[in-house]
Amino acid sequence: MKWIVAHIKWIMLVSGILTTTMLYAAIAPNAALQSNFGHGLEGGGRLAELIVRNWGILIGLIGAMLIYGAFDPPGRPFILTIAGLSKAAFVVLLLTVGRDYLSQPIRGAVVVDAIWVLVFAAYLAATRTRKTELPATALLAAVAALFAAACGKEAPKTAAPPAAARPLAPTTPAEYTVIVKSTWTKTTHPFEYPSGAHFSGIIGASHNTKYSIFAVGRRPTPGLERLSEEGKHSPLDTEIRTAIDQGNALMMFETGGLKNWRDSLVTTVRVDPAHTFVSAVNMVAPSPDWFTGVSSVNLVDNNGAWVTRRTLTLPAYDSGGDDGRTYKAPDRDTNPKKATSRAATRHFVVNGKVRPVATVTFVRKSP
Repeated sequence: MKWIVAHIKWIMLVSGILTTTMLYAAIAPNAALQSNFGHGLEGGGRLAELIVRNWGILIGLIGAMLIYGAFDPPGRPFILTIAGLSKAAFVVLLLTVGRDYLSQPIRGAVVVDAIWVLVFAAYLAATRTRKTELPATALLAAVAALFAAACGKEAPKTAAPPAAARPLAPTTPAEYTVIVKSTWTKTTHPFEYPSGAHFSGIIGASHNTKYSIFAVGRRPTPGLERLSEEGKHSPLDTEIRTAIDQGNALMMFETGGLKNWRDSLVTTVRVDPAHTFVSAVNMVAPSPDWFTGVSSVNLVDNNGAWVTRRTLTLPAYDSGGDDGRTYKAPDRDTNPKKATSRAATRHFVVNGKVRPVATVTFVRKSP
């Protein structure tokens, strides 16, 4: 602790400078989210952009406070308490409700912020006086919460919550027409738009919650990797058949490719009360490992009935199997594989906004 007390000025300077870099989120919110969480602003609209920009400004102000406190010894206890509580809250939230994002680059910030919280708490404990006793106690309590979150513990409950009602569900199977329409054109995606642009054929499945073809933040299976790099359905078709044999998928569906954007990819999928979700993918070609699709779309509405019609816009994804950054980049196989993420290059992000490459519509057939 003596070393921390002796060097607190430089500790606050370094921490402050690193923290102010999050002003980047106020300037380029979509790029900041993509680089940290593997997700962009797609679907969030202006409200999401407003919240992220404000978040970036608030974190930047915390960094500015730390820099100021480095040169203002009397103000350090208050500043370290506020900064420490802010960082502790962020770490606890990521360790509890945001664990799915810990496979993304944001995990580095979680580790660094946790270290800063411990250092700030150590300084406040070592220099505690009557005047700083309350801030020190508050930050030490935050440290305890941080450790509890890291260990997977929950705060004690005063009373058990009422049992959740059984979710409503359909009682009969249903069949849907699946229509995929491209919105990926030279006009909408002008940066390096490739000659020979096309979609590979769709491959998908209806399934339960124990299976999905892909998920953002999860490394690709061999089947998804080959689909995204070559447009081939094998071995993804084998993976789906294995899920069917295990009872986690109901059926597989496939189509041929699409080169004429005036046409659509059309197929049929069957769902039942035990397999209400649908996932489907197709390659965005040519590309190193980019694809589009849907993951675990639930075709049951809030009333427990099959939806009549549902349309979704589809962004491009990077499967994580290749390091190429252009449509026709040479093969650069990634080892180990990276987590699947939304594609964040200029090919699919225009003026800070994600441009979808397709739409998918599920239309229920008459019973």
